[in-house]
Amino acid sequence: MSNEKIGFRLSALGFRYNGRSDGRMPIAECRLFSAVLLLAMVFAGSGCVSAGGYFGDRWADAKDVFTASVGTGGGAKARVGPLQVGAFYNSDLGGLRGGTAFWSGEGFGKRAHAISDMAIPVPVPRLVGHGIYIPCTSWENFDPRIPRPNAACDQTAVERGKDFDAFFPYVPLLSLSESPHYYTQLEVAAGVGGTLRLGFNPGELLDLLLGWTNVDIYGDDLAARREREEAEKKAKEKAKEPPPVPPAAPAAPQAPAAPAAGS
Repeated sequence: MSNEKIGFRLSALGFRYNGRSDGRMPIAECRLFSAVLLLAMVFAGSGCVSAGGYFGDRWADAKDVFTASVGTGGGAKARVGPLQVGAFYNSDLGGLRGGTAFWSGEGFGKRAHAISDMAIPVPVPRLVGHGIYIPCTSWENFDPRIPRPNAACDQTAVERGKDFDAFFPYVPLLSLSESPHYYTQLEVAAGVGGTLRLGFNPGELLDLLLGWTNVDIYGDDLAARREREEAEKKAKEKAKEPPPVPPAAPAAPQAPAAPAAGS
């Protein structure tokens, strides 16, 4: 809305701005007024979520957009969603991935059970069960909950659904996952001995932008979820409470006894 239109509407309501009868605001104040109005509309639609929870979720969404990690392994690969091209075998040591900062000081063999990825043109057997192997050309898993004394990570990454396990048998260089954010990730990784991974997720960027309007396409707004669950829990506990007992009605005053006859 233009400054002139806002000024016209304010003057129509009888307002004056800095003594001006037309009620028009300078451009800077007009923009500030619009920003405050927009924030008020956003918080009005946020339900029972506090300001701390709202902005905490936006910060978490912002960290989901980019990936930067280092690891040990070798080769090179590029990934566009579920498609991977290259020859690469790696296990990340630490960095920013899945919206969380993590680090593991464990050896390759131990941490590869939780964080590893492989892409190779020739199928190789992968263990998927007790003694069950299937041929795969690519797989990838990321679980920052590494139960080791030397590991550090943000456990909320798993609560936000940022861990994943992706693979697909027989079809070359294709990996499928149950995590929707996996399909919008773009990344490259390469190295010999030490590796570097850089990525960008346009789906997470969309989730961040829509999150300002309280639309959560990936269902990862953890603070909002916790506050809603707490509010629902309190509402259920209150519903279970017995209704208050109404106070007893005061006794009706008794009429004085009639005098005895002949007295």
